Amino acid sequence: MDSFYFLHLRDVADAPVAYGTDDPVGDGLLAEPGRPDHWPPLDLTVDEGVPTDYLANNLGVRLCSPRLRTILDQGAGPSDELQWLDAHVIDQHGSRPYHVLHFPTVPDVLDRGHTIWVDDELVVIPVIASGKVAHHRIFTIPGGGIRMIVANDVRLAIRAARCTGISFSRVAVI
Repeated sequence: MDSFYFLHLRDVADAPVAYGTDDPVGDGLLAEPGRPDHWPPLDLTVDEGVPTDYLANNLGVRLCSPRLRTILDQGAGPSDELQWLDAHVIDQHGSRPYHVLHFPTVPDVLDRGHTIWVDDELVVIPVIASGKVAHHRIFTIPGGGIRMIVANDVRLAIRAARCTGISFSRVAVI
């Protein structure tokens, strides 16, 4: 049975944070599954520190470096649907390309009986059904916000590449 992990922003005191202009219309484009018809590239600024591969930001998006994007693209399973939206991160050394990861679809991978829910809508503690993830390696869950789950082989590839700004915690699988 495969193991799966949450991919988290690494929580350290001096971690860099990218700041962009809050855009309620843009926020709505990623709030629900589906593919945005028009995505204006995000411009974000890091005032202190070196931008990490998985970059914390005030907009609540999954902001990934080109290096992390490549690993995620290579690790995606045949049923995973990843959509990459353009962004630019500006720091003291200039502008660099980044990518916002969006999941146009949310796969049905949870064991509904073992997952802990609030009001049958919000997942508090997910439990993945092993029979439902055979073709998935990278995905989110219903109401998951920016939460992302990756298979162990993807986690190992990220660690081998020494991607920064990331920590992992195991997700239950039955």
